[in-house]
Order: sequence, then C-alpha cells, then structure tokens
Amino acid sequence: MNEKMLELLRNQPDKYPKYLETNFPHIFQQLIEVWDTAGAESFFNELMMSKRAGRSGFPPEATAEIWALQHVHSSSHEAEQKSTDVWVSNSDDSRPIRPEK
Repeated sequence: MNEKMLELLRNQPDKYPKYLETNFPHIFQQLIEVWDTAGAESFFNELMMSKRAGRSGFPPEATAEIWALQHVHSSSHEAEQKSTDVWVSNSDDSRPIRPEK
C-alpha cells in the first residue's frame, strides 16, 4: 500500500483504492497529487463525468472506489473548512453582539 495514500485516507485501509492502484496507476497518482489542492473536487467530478468525447467510462470497481474516495475527501475537507471558516460559529451562543458603551 502506498503510504501517502494511506495518510490522505487518514489511515483507513478499508477505503484504500486497490483496484485503481493496480489498473489505473496514473489516476491513482493524480489523486495523490491533487488531494490537498483547490482543484481536487473538480478532478473527482471530471473523472466521473468526462467532457471528452468517446470516453467509455470506468469499470464498476473503479467507479465505486472513486466515489468512496470523493466521499472521504469531501468529509475530511468539510471538517477542516468548518474549523477555519470565519463565518461558521463554533459557539452555541446565538445572541447578537452588542457594542460596549
């Protein structure tokens, strides 16, 4: 197993894309490269809905792994975004802030 991929999957070996690694090593490598970039979601979307003509798509095994990886990626990055997003409040206090007099 690729250590970098395991790290990206937060050490969840059950989510490891063995089929992609074996049968689509170039896609596997690209996933590792784009995982923590702004273009990752676009890459996942392009894998599933290619805009290039004449593409036959992935076999079901690859499609299932791509969907699972996209879910792991989205889940982990949503949690990170919420913790750094200034517009998301971590407080249960919903009272408006009033300026001090």
